[in-house]
Amino acid sequence: MIAWMLYAALIGGVVAIAGWAAERLAVSAGWPRRFVWLAALTLAVAIPVAGTIAAARAPESPSTIGSPAPLPAEAVTESSGGMWNPAILVSLPTGPESVRAALALWGAGSLASLTVICTLLILVARARRRWPRQWIQDTDVYVSRSFGPALVGIVNPKVVVPAWVLRLERRARAVIIRHEVEHARTGDHLSLLCAGLIVATLPWSPAAWWMARRLRSAVEMDCDQRILGSGVAAADYGDVLLEAGTRSWSRWALVPAMTQPKSLLERRLRTMNEKRAKLNSAQALLLATLAVGALVVACDTPVPTQVQDALIEAMDEEAIVRTEAEMERRAEELLRARASGMDDAPLIYIDGVRINGINDLADLELPSISKLDPDDIDRIEVIKGPAAERLYGEEGANGVIQIFMKLEGDEDIVFRVQGEVPVIPLEASKTMVPTRANN
Repeated sequence: MIAWMLYAALIGGVVAIAGWAAERLAVSAGWPRRFVWLAALTLAVAIPVAGTIAAARAPESPSTIGSPAPLPAEAVTESSGGMWNPAILVSLPTGPESVRAALALWGAGSLASLTVICTLLILVARARRRWPRQWIQDTDVYVSRSFGPALVGIVNPKVVVPAWVLRLERRARAVIIRHEVEHARTGDHLSLLCAGLIVATLPWSPAAWWMARRLRSAVEMDCDQRILGSGVAAADYGDVLLEAGTRSWSRWALVPAMTQPKSLLERRLRTMNEKRAKLNSAQALLLATLAVGALVVACDTPVPTQVQDALIEAMDEEAIVRTEAEMERRAEELLRARASGMDDAPLIYIDGVRINGINDLADLELPSISKLDPDDIDRIEVIKGPAAERLYGEEGANGVIQIFMKLEGDEDIVFRVQGEVPVIPLEASKTMVPTRANN
């Protein structure tokens, strides 16, 4: 589980790089930038979840009949074709205690984030009941003592302005109210709420927090551009922003508000007065390549191999015992089927000795086949099709599995099987350990 959390955080970082490049392209083309960060936040959750689901379903697919043993670190690099895998960067604890601790911290962080979000929504809803309502510039607005200008509410959002707005000249009031009405028209409050929920889902991901902050900035700057595009002079609009910024500021991260922290206010004013910089072809191509390349890396990065083991270890001890007992029972049944001359069973050899039943394992001083340790396996070779028939005659028509042991200790060797017969396709055997398979 710790490996998966690290994996998801790294994927979020790669997606954030793609989002940054895509935002630069959007700004150059004059497109809204908020959609870039909303998509990036969504992908930061969707890619790790989709990769985990795909990894969980992979052993059940028809192309994988054998269930591979846990991979050693050196085999992970080879089996992934040299693809970077975060699971082998550091040694992470995977015991039941560490998994439960990680889940507890994750749950506590998510619960705390959701509590803050719900508390803010409740406080705003209660405050709305106390605020008087007025018609200003043909708009029904709430008037507070100092909160706002902002947009509050989810299903039916309303504009709220502080009392000092009523003392401004008519044009300034119109600009302030229009800004918040634009937020409601484009559903910016829902975008910010979505970002808050995603951060609550991955509270331990720095990239998720950073992208949520970028989305908040993008929401306000997109709104500024729409107001300026409607004919409002940049100088007049800047004066209104400065007036709002010096009188009050928004303490509600999920509320679209004209008043912002000083750093963001300065950035908005600077962006308004700058001419849009056009990118040349080389710069645009470089940014597009960076964005697409980062997304490809994020999608192709394999899920850490420890994830499934961690999920099993997180189960209660009784469930683990039942799983191991079932594996051993199934392995014994397959050996009995081999000993009884089962027609569609493959041939099994361990260090060149043909295994026709449980007694053959005893002759080799080996334990039950389900107790074998993968660390003592040197390699597994699988021969299938015409090659197996040529070498082993008709008995090899269903394939031949050869297990070669290191024979450097008395530890057991694990050979796991799945399905009716223990046939391991050549592709599956390559993912278990480095092999020299014959075709």
